[in-house]
Amino acid sequence: MVYKVFRKKNLFRTIYVLTLKPQMEKHKWLQNLGCFSIEPGKISALESMQYAIQVLNTPGNILLIFPQGKLESSHIRNIEMEKGLAYLMKKTQSPYQIIWNSNITEYFESINPTLYMKLYDLGPGEEIHFEDLKPKIDAFHQKSLDSLIRKKE
Repeated sequence: MVYKVFRKKNLFRTIYVLTLKPQMEKHKWLQNLGCFSIEPGKISALESMQYAIQVLNTPGNILLIFPQGKLESSHIRNIEMEKGLAYLMKKTQSPYQIIWNSNITEYFESINPTLYMKLYDLGPGEEIHFEDLKPKIDAFHQKSLDSLIRKKE
């Protein structure tokens, strides 16, 4: 399914991942997967953002980011977004699409976990305002969590 969502009109080229610098230092292998780092609060953060904009302005590229600015539990209820996403949305010139991914890991009664990936196509980025993202994403993420919970009535 993920392949069908991201491969449209043979434009699929490269996936880039924007991660925090401490994560890159801890996991050196991330560099081999197309990851590049950002260090919020430093001058180099602007350079990383400019590179992210360059990636987004190239048709067919995919940029994965953590809009919260950090890795968090998938069971968190309210997702707080940092202003980096708003900056990217404002500065990107080419048409782009925003797709939210809620990854939820469950063990249930098994030793091995099961990963549920729920994708939400928010549509073309030019038509979405940053302020409108949070309520839509929170509602979708809550719906994704609720879909895994058996409710007794």
